[in-house]
Amino acid sequence: DAQRLALDAGALFGAAGWSVTESLLDDDRNEPDSIPHDVDTVIAFGGDGTFLEAVRIAHPRGARVGGINLGRLGYLAGFEAAEAEDLFDRVLNDPTSVTERTMVEATACLADQGN
Repeated sequence: DAQRLALDAGALFGAAGWSVTESLLDDDRNEPDSIPHDVDTVIAFGGDGTFLEAVRIAHPRGARVGGINLGRLGYLAGFEAAEAEDLFDRVLNDPTSVTERTMVEATACLADQGN
């Protein structure tokens, strides 16, 4: 479950000397400004939608993003819940293990039906 994994991750990273901020990305009150601007790493616990929201928040800050899939497909998140410790180990011990991804933003608008 996401909350248990997030608490475990917070304890692990805190014990390693990292400053940890926990945020609920599905909480309407939790806009990007609630995430520190000097964040180094964001770990998303959830499905692909949660991962995409984490990327949206992390990208302007230059932070890397790791994902633990708790959804059905989990195409974007690189790790399953059973592999969470592997992700945590990589983040803590191998900061160079980053895969660059292309980010595309698209906006769709309805045509003005009056003209």
